Amino acid sequence: MEQLVDLHLGGNCFTKPIIINASSAPSLHMLDLSGNYLHGYLPNHLPVLPNLGVLHLRGNHFFGQIPESLCQMTKLHTLDLSNNHLSGSIPSCLNSITSWKEKSELEEFLPYFDQGGEMANEIEINFATKGNMHTYKGVPLRYMTGIDLSMNQLTGQIPTEIGDLRELHSLNLSNNFLAGHIPESFQNLEQLESLDLSHNKLEGRIPHQITKLNFLSTFSVAFNNLSGRIPYEDHFITFDNNSYIGNDELCGPPLQKNCSLFENQAPRPKGNDFGSGKKKLLAKVMDEDLFFYSYVAICYALGFWGVIIPLILSKNWRRKYYGVINGCIDRCREWLLGFSFYVHNYF
Repeated sequence: MEQLVDLHLGGNCFTKPIIINASSAPSLHMLDLSGNYLHGYLPNHLPVLPNLGVLHLRGNHFFGQIPESLCQMTKLHTLDLSNNHLSGSIPSCLNSITSWKEKSELEEFLPYFDQGGEMANEIEINFATKGNMHTYKGVPLRYMTGIDLSMNQLTGQIPTEIGDLRELHSLNLSNNFLAGHIPESFQNLEQLESLDLSHNKLEGRIPHQITKLNFLSTFSVAFNNLSGRIPYEDHFITFDNNSYIGNDELCGPPLQKNCSLFENQAPRPKGNDFGSGKKKLLAKVMDEDLFFYSYVAICYALGFWGVIIPLILSKNWRRKYYGVINGCIDRCREWLLGFSFYVHNYF
């Protein structure tokens, strides 16, 4: 279908990935397959579509790494790969996507706009930002840019190259296993309105420079391992406790923790740090489902073989065991006979 421009198949029950490539749909600008049951190794099912402006695959069962070939789709405006099973690191080549670096309008390559700037057909997309799902169409759709990689199993550090995406409006990397520091290059995200880095393993301080992001209205670094004083100035005073909770070593307003108490504490010896790290690791392991099921399996095995092995090895134990069993059977039989006699005579 050479003239196919907009393909929305979200919210169905498809299981097998749809085979689409640049030769079969060269004019494709919008692809939404979110909310299905698609599964497979993502790099094998994500072709390079050079004209694509919207790619939404959220809420499926894709796994594997985010392929670097994604960076060849330089006209992407919104990318949503959230709520899958993706792993590995975030590609550092995302700064190759020019529509996130230089101001551009979706209408420049979307042939649905007439000369007056109005949409000939009502095209709309759903994209989560600022903590809610929003529907974009018309003028907001033309200018919306965003990346949502939340609710996966991404690891490694956040690439500093993301700081080059000056025209990005929304960035959601929450609910992953990202580690390291928050890049200071984030101060260059001049148009950013929503930044969610919560539920990761980020450490270190919150860069003071990001207080200069004047359009930022939604911000969360909750449930990480961040430390130090919270940069509480400019419009960052509008963010409440919920933006920072779950970081035991963060201090200062809006949290009710006095930074002087942290600053006056002597540094812990390395041995204690190591012991604390082991306790945290043990607590995390115990929270995993794997620990629970392993515990049940071990207890079952111990109980089963704890009875069977003595029966195999000891003749006296077998005699006693079978004697107890036979006694129980005899008592049960007598009880049943008495009960049946009672029922037969009185009913």
